[in-house]
Amino acid sequence: MPYERNPANVDARMRATGIVVVVGADYAQIPETGKFEPGYAIETVKAINSAGYVPELTFRIPEDVLREAMADLRRIRDESPRDNPMLIGVGSVINPRELEAALEMGFDFVVAPDSGMGGYPGSGSYKEAIDFVRIARGANVWCAPAAFPGNFSYYLERSDGLEPDAIKIFPAYALGPKGLGDFLAPYARERHKGRAIMPTGKVDRETGPQYQEQILKRGFYPLLGMSSPLEGALKAGKPGDPGALAESLAEFRGAFQHYGGGKWLMRPLDFGITLSASYGAGGTLIIEAKPNDPDNKEAMPRYIGETSRKLHEARLRPEWREVAGSLPCAPSSGYFDGTVEYKFNPELLRRFPWVGTDLIPGVFGVEPPERE
Repeated sequence: MPYERNPANVDARMRATGIVVVVGADYAQIPETGKFEPGYAIETVKAINSAGYVPELTFRIPEDVLREAMADLRRIRDESPRDNPMLIGVGSVINPRELEAALEMGFDFVVAPDSGMGGYPGSGSYKEAIDFVRIARGANVWCAPAAFPGNFSYYLERSDGLEPDAIKIFPAYALGPKGLGDFLAPYARERHKGRAIMPTGKVDRETGPQYQEQILKRGFYPLLGMSSPLEGALKAGKPGDPGALAESLAEFRGAFQHYGGGKWLMRPLDFGITLSASYGAGGTLIIEAKPNDPDNKEAMPRYIGETSRKLHEARLRPEWREVAGSLPCAPSSGYFDGTVEYKFNPELLRRFPWVGTDLIPGVFGVEPPERE
């Protein structure tokens, strides 16, 4: 069965990791000569995917090099698991011709430093900045044009339904974390909760959590665009080297502290549900959910749907992948209009204490009680 691009899968993976690793020109060049090497781009994309993150190549790498790399990467993607395929995106798309080229090459998502609709025309008659979203959506591709003070609301709210999958903020360092928070504050609305904001431009392991904090406090969802996870390989003079890339990505993953620990990703649930946690037979942890109003037939389906989405994201997160197979996919008992229960194996809680202290509060919005 041929591979089909799926923007919903891209969105879930991005939200599960919170980080998009940007691959600039330096990571596709031989240090001694400056010559571009498609193999470097291929190895970098493979390493980023293996580390559990999402890679974004860029048009700062010459198009012919991208095309050669994508010929191999598409084959590798076709052979990857269908339930967790390799993802490949491209950024620095600055005109319609590059957008068309990106879609034709087979990228899963496209990112622009502005509207992406300036410069050279493509084959169609593109007249508006929003055509970037219209074209990407027509190709079933996730997209993120960039905005800044002056045109943010153009993408945030649209009567034609063409809101992008995320709004990139570039260059983010011009605002800084606090400035970005102040900028987003007037746009905070209930209807905007969870909309993805992607600050990019000198975002690193120090400023990244600060951007996450400011974006979350305004009700939006942070996706960090950053090259920082790859810097170790570049500093070692080994871009494109599988070992150096894996080491750099692993070092970053161990050092990067998401805002609020692992809980930064998950939002508290407020669907008219009362939650409780207790230990059952044999030490099994039971999360019980009960609607506050027994006559509200919508509360429980909404809660179960949102919890299932969060559990799916949790299974995709690299730091939680080790326990993915042990996480419940659905309630173990109960009905949509009554109490439901989720059960966690005591051995899982014993071996991985952070499941109780981090994952469960983040997904379910309830703290497990202390063991007696």
